[in-house]
Amino acid sequence: MNEYVIKKEDLKHNISLIKEKAGNEVIGVLKADGYGLGRDFLSSVLKEEGITSFAVAEVSDIEPLRKNVLDENDSLLIMRSTCLESEAEILVNNNCIATVGSLDSAAVLNAAAERAGKTVKANIKIDTGLSRYGFLPEETDIIESIYRKTPNIEFTGIYTHFSSAFTNEELTRKQLNRFLNTVEQLKQRGIDVGKVYAASSPALLNVSGTELDAVRIGSAFTGRVITKSKLDLRKIGVLRSQVIEIKNIKKGVSVGYSGDFTAKRDTVLAIVPVGHFDGFGYEKAQEITGIVSLLRRMLSPVKRFLKKECLTVKINGKTAKVVGAVGLTNCAVDVTGKNIKPGDTVEIDISPVNVSAAVKRTYE
Repeated sequence: MNEYVIKKEDLKHNISLIKEKAGNEVIGVLKADGYGLGRDFLSSVLKEEGITSFAVAEVSDIEPLRKNVLDENDSLLIMRSTCLESEAEILVNNNCIATVGSLDSAAVLNAAAERAGKTVKANIKIDTGLSRYGFLPEETDIIESIYRKTPNIEFTGIYTHFSSAFTNEELTRKQLNRFLNTVEQLKQRGIDVGKVYAASSPALLNVSGTELDAVRIGSAFTGRVITKSKLDLRKIGVLRSQVIEIKNIKKGVSVGYSGDFTAKRDTVLAIVPVGHFDGFGYEKAQEITGIVSLLRRMLSPVKRFLKKECLTVKINGKTAKVVGAVGLTNCAVDVTGKNIKPGDTVEIDISPVNVSAAVKRTYE
C-alpha cells in the first residue's frame, strides 16, 4: 500500500525557524487539509509549538477543528467573506473570526449575530490586487460605515493578501503601500482597526517589512515555497511505495501509453504502483489565453527535451529514472544494472498538496 510519510521533527524544525523569522504572531493556515499534511495533525503540532492562532479557507473545517483540536481560547479565522446565511451562522456559533470583504457580507454576518443574541468578531479584508475578496483601498467611506453601523460585529483586525510575493517584490511593495495607506486613512477617521497584517509565507520569506503585527503561514511549514531565502527549511513529506514487478524488455520496445519512450538498449524495468491518481507525474493544465501562452505550451516539451528533464524516484535510496508516460496507477522505472527486486522500497519527493487524499498519511 502506498503511503505519504511525514516526519514530525522536520515540521517542528520548520515551525521554529518561521517563528524566529517572523518575530511576531504566527497564524497557522490549515487550508487544503493542512496543505496535505492533515488538518488535525498540523494544527496539533502547531499548538505543541506554542501557536494559538489559526486560519482556514472553508467553513466546513470549522466545526471539526473546534471538536477535535482547538479549544475556545484558540483564535480561528475564516479567510474569506461570505454572503450565505448558513455559513454566517456557523461562524457566529463557533467563536470564529469572520472576514468582511463587502457590504453584503457585513449585513449577513451582523444579522446572524443579532439573531443569536451575540457579538461576532471579524476582520476587514482589503483587496490590493488579488481581486477575489475584499474592499478596494479607495472604499474608505464604505468601510467606515460598516465599522459604525454593525453593532453585532466586533472588528479586531484588518488585512490583505499579496498576489505575487513569490516572484515580484516591487509589486508586493506597491500592494503593501496601498494597504497601509487605507489603514492610515481609517485611523485618521478615529477607527480602531485592531491587528494589521498582510504577509503569507512567500511575503515573509521574500519581502522584508511585510511582517507588521502578524503573519499567515501555510506552505512554509511544508518547506515547499518559492523563495530565495537562506532559511534552512526542510521539505516535508515523501510518497513511499514498493517495487511490485521486474520486467525485462529488448532494445526498440516502447513503454507506456502513446509509446513516448523507446528503449535504446536491453532494459530492466521496475514497475511501481504509483501514478496520477496518487498525485505523481501530473502537470496542471495550461490555459491558452493568447499567442504567448500558446507558444509556451508548444515549446514546453522541447524545453524539457533540451534540458533532458525527466521524472525520478529513489529505490533503496538510489535515484532512478521514470520511463514512458506515467499512468493512472502505475509507472515504469529504468533500473538496469541496479540489482533491484520486488519489495524494494520506492520513495518519491512530492509536495503534500499534490498527493491524493486517498493516500494514507503516516507520521513518524
